[in-house]
Amino acid sequence: MYIPRDNVIPGYTLHPSIIIFLTILGAGVAVLCGFVLHRTLVGLEGWSDDAAYRARSEEQEEYMRGVRERGFRALWTSSGGGRGRF
Repeated sequence: MYIPRDNVIPGYTLHPSIIIFLTILGAGVAVLCGFVLHRTLVGLEGWSDDAAYRARSEEQEEYMRGVRERGFRALWTSSGGGRGRF
């Protein structure tokens, strides 16, 4: 049995898509306010770009190289060795 409905949910005067848009917009504003509050109270000490923060030891570079190689090898074997098998 088909019951025709209008585009407004009973009890609301706004279209449902406008309600969804306003909810997403409100969530974005809440995230932005949280970022501003965190930046104001904590600051940017943890966000430095100095070279000492990004420098890695030789052991860490070697370990990460091995991890990448194992990952690529696993990807290669799972794809059928590059033969186009799916």
